[in-house]
Amino acid sequence: MAVTTNKRRILFVGCSFTADSGFTLDHQAQYHWPWLVSQHYDCLFHNAGIGGSSNDAIFHRTIQNLATSCYDLVVVQWSGIDRYWAYLADDNIDNFTILNGGRPVGFRSDQKYVQDYGRLHYSYFNNQYMNLCHWLSKIISLESLLKSRNQPFIFVKGFDNYIKDLICCVGYGHDRMSPELRGLLNFHNSPDHLIENRLEQLMALFLMIDPTVWANLNHNAFNDLSLDLSDDGEHPGPLANESLFWKIVTHCDRRGGLTPSYTRQGQGGTWGGGGGSYGEDD
Repeated sequence: MAVTTNKRRILFVGCSFTADSGFTLDHQAQYHWPWLVSQHYDCLFHNAGIGGSSNDAIFHRTIQNLATSCYDLVVVQWSGIDRYWAYLADDNIDNFTILNGGRPVGFRSDQKYVQDYGRLHYSYFNNQYMNLCHWLSKIISLESLLKSRNQPFIFVKGFDNYIKDLICCVGYGHDRMSPELRGLLNFHNSPDHLIENRLEQLMALFLMIDPTVWANLNHNAFNDLSLDLSDDGEHPGPLANESLFWKIVTHCDRRGGLTPSYTRQGQGGTWGGGGGSYGEDD
């Protein structure tokens, strides 16, 4: 006999920050932000996060889950722009290989030709400018799809991916451009008109993003919340997860989203939300 429930459902998609953030199974319900959000709203949830996920994988996994199931809220945590997944051409569509700049992980990652391919990709074909352009395009596309379906959703910035730089460029132009963004634009080796053209293309994409659908666009990325560490000593810990939890809940409540089942102890109102415009992190 099938068991039915009237409980609402949340879909979480992202990398290891979403999958487990380095917590053991015993600690996830107590500290991990997807659990905290789901408990706050008394919802069931499906965690589709996978450690090491690329933004391309997150984009596709979000759409695949929405094609087969319905959710009351979708939370998409974006990952680093230089992460890369590969699928081998041997009639395989189920297993993936995570390259991500280091030693490959996953399907046939112990094979020399896979390791050589990873080194080749990151030595010669990892163009950060195009990585950023492609990521911004995915954000715009997924945002448009979710809005067209009237699907409540929230985006989370797992890694900054030059977002702070782009926000500064909205208000200050070149004046506050970081060394990292200057390197991305090949600032010191390109003529001014080419730099201007590259920056204009980035800004055109960035300004198409709706800042009101983000929990932390104007705040530090989850990866930058160096408040504490989780059980594995590498991922953001309980305090950082609590901080992201309050950002998501405050943002959701301000936009008239899910109704909480109870109030957690803490200063939820101090965390702020995505806001309605671009501005510097406070």
